[in-house]
Amino acid sequence: MSHTSESLRAAESWAEVRAHDLIVRYRRSGTGRSVLLLCPATAVSSLWPELTEALDRDFRVLAPVVPPDAQLVRGLIGFLDGLGTSRVAVVATDALCVPALELALLDPERIARAVLLPCEAGGRARLDAALTTTAHDLSVPLLVVPRGTAAANAVARIGAFLGDTWD
Repeated sequence: MSHTSESLRAAESWAEVRAHDLIVRYRRSGTGRSVLLLCPATAVSSLWPELTEALDRDFRVLAPVVPPDAQLVRGLIGFLDGLGTSRVAVVATDALCVPALELALLDPERIARAVLLPCEAGGRARLDAALTTTAHDLSVPLLVVPRGTAAANAVARIGAFLGDTWD
């Protein structure tokens, strides 16, 4: 682990927030505009170490422990309510891409932009189907990083997309 990585990890902390009738544990790190990072605990990708380090360096990262729950989107809205956040970007991977898209559709005033990384096998096809049925309703800027994109290229694209100003 590099000195920079060690410094970033030392700056992270864990917290809990009451989200309506749930208590959600989450990792928080960094400073600046808030990014909601949605990644299944079992996700393994060569992209994540580079991406999480870049996000931690440039943004306030909020990474909740996401329960496998049918009420996931409602729980995420409650989580953001519990934190008192006004505008966040969402970065989601794997099975959490569709819930992130739903969150952007249900609460576009709160979601500044969304980045979707469909990494699991077949994820791109399922995500494309979701986008074609709802894209006309989406008022949130959206970046879909294709499966198989090189980590360095993906991190650069995501950084540039999230680096754009949002209110």
